[in-house]
Amino acid sequence: MLVTLTVSQWVMTWVSQWVMMWVTLTVSQWVMTWMSQWVMMCVMVTVSQWVTMWAQLEETKVQGRAARTEVVKRVEKVEVVKRVEKVEEMMGEAKVEEMMGEARAATMVKGVEKEVEKVGKMMEDRRVARAELMDKAPPARTREFAPVPGTERLRAPVP
Repeated sequence: MLVTLTVSQWVMTWVSQWVMMWVTLTVSQWVMTWMSQWVMMCVMVTVSQWVTMWAQLEETKVQGRAARTEVVKRVEKVEVVKRVEKVEEMMGEAKVEEMMGEARAATMVKGVEKEVEKVGKMMEDRRVARAELMDKAPPARTREFAPVPGTERLRAPVP
């Protein structure tokens, strides 16, 4: 009976140790899994929030630049209008219109001058190309015909 009791105690001790170890491992694995998931969730939420904030900041910067550019354009337009109005007041509308006409005419003359330069350059390029072709071309063949009797007077040299 002593042997049975000892074996029984040993089996119970062994089984209880295994059960406790399994319970401990299972609980610790569950806690570690839960903790790691919670930590990952916090990290992901934090990273996601940071990325979202960064994107919003960049978008705000772009919108700010666009708004500043628009304001600068408007201010420049207002300044130009004010300058024109001041010139109109000082010189009178007729004088301003005359000056505008002169400016347009000068612009047109400059445009015509540029076109003339382009045409001149094209003509010069054609002359150069033609001269190069003529230099490369074989000499032209000429035939000497015997004069027809009685036509010597028709071939008199031109003074």
